Amino acid sequence: MLQQAVSESKTHPAHNTPGLARRLWLPLILLCAVGPALWIDLPVAHFCLDRINGSETRLPLQLQKLIRLSEVFSHGIGVLMIALAVIALDRGRRRTLLRVIVSCGFVSGIVAALAKHLVARARPYDFEFCGTVWTTFGDWLPFLSGQGNGMNMQSLPSAHTATAAGLAVGLSWLYPHGRWFFFLMAVLAAGQRVELGAHFVSDTLAGAAIGTTVALLCTRGRVVGGWFDRFEAIGEHS
Repeated sequence: MLQQAVSESKTHPAHNTPGLARRLWLPLILLCAVGPALWIDLPVAHFCLDRINGSETRLPLQLQKLIRLSEVFSHGIGVLMIALAVIALDRGRRRTLLRVIVSCGFVSGIVAALAKHLVARARPYDFEFCGTVWTTFGDWLPFLSGQGNGMNMQSLPSAHTATAAGLAVGLSWLYPHGRWFFFLMAVLAAGQRVELGAHFVSDTLAGAAIGTTVALLCTRGRVVGGWFDRFEAIGEHS
């Protein structure tokens, strides 16, 4: 009985989780929320950038610190440190780490970074808040005109948020009991991008939609997820 319990506890997460189709509601909801969020983009960004005495925000000091420190969950160096922590605490799942950290985290950010070249959009800190929210947008395929070559016109989507959302989905797949914490960190990381003036709210929602889609393909997709299943199975039997 004890041996059977231990064996079941080591069962791969993918063997006990629903498939991709049953989870696609999450990125779909995030994507559908991008449109409505456009109507609050300017007021929220203006609130965050309207500094008190030119430096401090309107947020309580401790909340501001919490939000800004949460960038560790969306930044490449922070994600790497999380990977090292998982290796140190759960050495038996080192191969699974490739799926969670590299694919769910880093690849999500890369996909979002590439998506920035679909349409140019000014970042809040570089926008003069003259006109409507549509004024923040520039050319389609801005790399053809050169408008999207600078970071100041690459606001949509948020690559940091995509990384955080993808990482949250991946870690929740690996450690289901901690999903509330992982998604809280993703929300805080998205808030950090808005509070800093680097992105509008809709940018973070678009980034989260990309991150969750990539992560779901890696953890529950039949093709990509299946490849990782076989790769990780080699490590379990070696």
